[in-house]
Parts: sequence; C-alpha cells; structure tokens
Amino acid sequence: MVVSLIFIILIGMKTAKRRLLISMIVGLNLFNATVIYKLWWAELQQVKNTKKKKSTQPTKVKSHLATDTAIRAQVFMPIKGRSYKLSTVAMQKLQDYRIRQRKLAMRYPGLIFFNGDTAKKEVALTFDDGPDGQITLQVLKVLAKYKVKGSFFFVGNYVQKYPQIARQAYKQGHLILNHSHTHQSYINKSKQWIKQDLLAAENAIAQAIGRRPAMFRPPYGDIDSVIIGEVHANKYKGIIWSYDTLDWTGIVKDSIAQGVKSGIRSGEIVLMHSRQGTMPTAQALPDIIMYLQDAGYAIVSLDKMLKVKAYK
Repeated sequence: MVVSLIFIILIGMKTAKRRLLISMIVGLNLFNATVIYKLWWAELQQVKNTKKKKSTQPTKVKSHLATDTAIRAQVFMPIKGRSYKLSTVAMQKLQDYRIRQRKLAMRYPGLIFFNGDTAKKEVALTFDDGPDGQITLQVLKVLAKYKVKGSFFFVGNYVQKYPQIARQAYKQGHLILNHSHTHQSYINKSKQWIKQDLLAAENAIAQAIGRRPAMFRPPYGDIDSVIIGEVHANKYKGIIWSYDTLDWTGIVKDSIAQGVKSGIRSGEIVLMHSRQGTMPTAQALPDIIMYLQDAGYAIVSLDKMLKVKAYK
C-alpha cells in the first residue's frame, strides 16, 4: 500500500521534482542498507572474537580438574609452625604471607599441594636446600636407623658439588626432588628464566642419580600464577608444606621437636632443612620420628602420600 501511494505521488509530480524524490528515496534505502550491514558485520566479528578467546584460554586443564572428584575435594590445610626467634611483627607478617599463599594455591588444585589426605594418619618428612657435606649425611643416618623414607628437595648447584651424597640418598630409597638450581625466588622472573633454572636443576639431578624429578618446591615457597603455570608446563607438581619447623631461624632441637609433636595433623607435610646451619634439625629428628611412630602415624614419601609420580 505504501509503495502504491508513492507511485501515485510520483505520477502527479513534475519530472524534476520526481527525480529529486526518487534520488532521496534511493539514498535513504542505501543508508539503511549500510547501517544494517555494519550492525551485522559487528555482531559477526564479536561472535568470532568470543570463539577465538575461548579457544586460546587454558581451559583444557580447568575442564579436566572440574571433572576430577578427587582434585575438586583437595584440602589445603592452613600452614602451622612458630619460632621464638621471630618477633611478633615478623611472625604476623609470615602468617599473613601463608594465608596469601594458601588462597592462591586453592585456585590450582591438582597442580599445587600443601598436604596429603587429612583422613589418613600419614606424615611426610621433607628436607630442603641440600645436599651438603655434613647435615644431609646426619639426616640420612637418622632416617636409616629408624627405617624411614624422606623426601629431599635438593638445589641443583649443590647437587653438582656433592653428587655422591645425592646418589647415596637416592640409593637409600629417598626421593630426590627439584628445589631450583640457584635458590633464587622465582617471583618477578620471566617464564624463560624459570624454565632454564628448573631444567638446570633437573639436569644436575639426572646426572647424579639417573632420573628426572617430577616434583618441585619453589625457593622460599614463593608462588604466583606465572610460576605455577611454568612449573606445570614443565611437567612438575608444585609442593609446598603444611607445617614449617622454622629450623632455619636458629631454634634449638627441643623447640623443633616439640613444635612438630604439638602441631602434627593427619596428612602433614613437614618442612625441615638439611644444609649448613641446621644441625638442630638432625638432632631433633630421632625424637620426632619416635613420637610419630608411637602415635600411630605412618611416615611416608611424598609420592605415596599424594598419589603422584616422583620422577618423569
């Protein structure tokens, strides 16, 4: 009807006016067509960009984790451990840091572990910063006496210095795991730097014991999303701890032992050190082991506790 009305108007108009009106109608239609086309094109590009964004995001790991009941149920126990050598202010700062660590780790279940199964009466004893020529040997002697397996996070450049001690620990049945090559914090380091340091330590350990570790503990327990992503990309599980003896602060052996005995929980991953300056740890170890065994705790290696492989 509208078209017919326009046609009648056009017939009654003079040629010049008719041409002008026709030009206006055609121009208006072209304008409308252009607007519609631009809206359609913008919508099409938005759909393409959305699909592209989804395809480039690391959703593969997330969807896998979301369907794994065991990983979804992973528990991150609050980190415990105190030292009379630290001031109230320093202890509070450390506690705040632990809370931030735990909050971040909870976003990456299955990639980062603080502890084992809290329903099982198991404990893992872990030792950082070795090997050295004295403390590591003392720790190995105690573990052998009580027939207990430990998990050692060794530093790559120390493994190169003491390869025979790394081999001795491995032959005694202990886990030899990655604790970086330089013991520098990975915070604010590039992905390439992190990868190089990880692999340098891995190569040093492989040269010493013939196997490549699949567990990594970052120096100082420092983690962020970049570190976690790069650790995962290099086929490692990140291991922190749930109980810190704080033996590195210089506390005496009785304080180390008493702290563990009073704070121990099922599924605990205990952090100790096997380097120069931590002789009280080796001295406290017999008391710790005897207490745990008498209390009915099974002292296990990390691979058995976490049900993940220790080596690649």
